[in-house]
Amino acid sequence: MNLIKRVLPFLLALIIGAMLVRFIAPNIFESRTLLIVKPPQSQVETSTSGEVFRSSEVTKKAVLSSRPEALYTDEARQNAVQGTIRLRAVLASSGEVTNVQAVNELPFGLTEQAMAAARRIEFTPALKDGRAVSQYVTIEYVFNLY
Repeated sequence: MNLIKRVLPFLLALIIGAMLVRFIAPNIFESRTLLIVKPPQSQVETSTSGEVFRSSEVTKKAVLSSRPEALYTDEARQNAVQGTIRLRAVLASSGEVTNVQAVNELPFGLTEQAMAAARRIEFTPALKDGRAVSQYVTIEYVFNLY
């Protein structure tokens, strides 16, 4: 019983600390292990119409399973560039990110880094009437120097 009284506060502090790190500073870890869930192709038909839908027009929105971070360029870091890049893209029914366009940009290669990261996003396509369809999305990448 005495051992539990001494160990329990330590374990609680460890668990709370791990949770705080996860929510306050999620970018301090270089790599992450992600589970990629894609529906079996036998269960979902792919739309061949090539039509792209808004999120309000689909039965089930696309689900991101991996969203890679955009890397700071050395030039942007040296010039203390901070801000948000907003991108418009299509999460295609084929599982690819296509038509990536910058809505607003930042200098020194940050826009290009954000676009490259967006193209590496992994997701489960949106569904409309049981078929995988393409969906428009807006993606934001925030660049902050700490």
